[in-house]
Amino acid sequence: MDVMNIGSVIGLPLAVAGYFTANRLLPLQLEGRAEWEIHYFFIVWLVAFIYPLLRGIKQSWQELSFITGLSYLALPVVSIFSTSRNIIHYQYDRDATLLFMDLLLFFTGGLFIYIARVVRRKGQTSAITSRPKAQTQGVSQ
Repeated sequence: MDVMNIGSVIGLPLAVAGYFTANRLLPLQLEGRAEWEIHYFFIVWLVAFIYPLLRGIKQSWQELSFITGLSYLALPVVSIFSTSRNIIHYQYDRDATLLFMDLLLFFTGGLFIYIARVVRRKGQTSAITSRPKAQTQGVSQ
């Protein structure tokens, strides 16, 4: 059940980032380009279900959150190198929707990085609090 949770909660947003990345990087002339974008979505989503089986549940929450955050932060940067209409070259009166989308991608990436930090901090805190207390020997009252 934990693997399903990770694959759904973190894997689905990661798959969306994979879809957007494929949209920006696949050649426009590619035969079946739209289908390949969808294939990338499902491939990334499948990897998000397999990843916790290899890395463990606790590690996967933090690592996949961080990877998802980096993926969303990278999308506007990838757009700079792959499209003519990007955050550097917007005509703001005409490209307000694209600007809003890039800002939303930055925000989403930052949110997932924050989630990864919170998960890491909670893991460190629970590791500290779950240690057995040292028993005192020879102390009588």
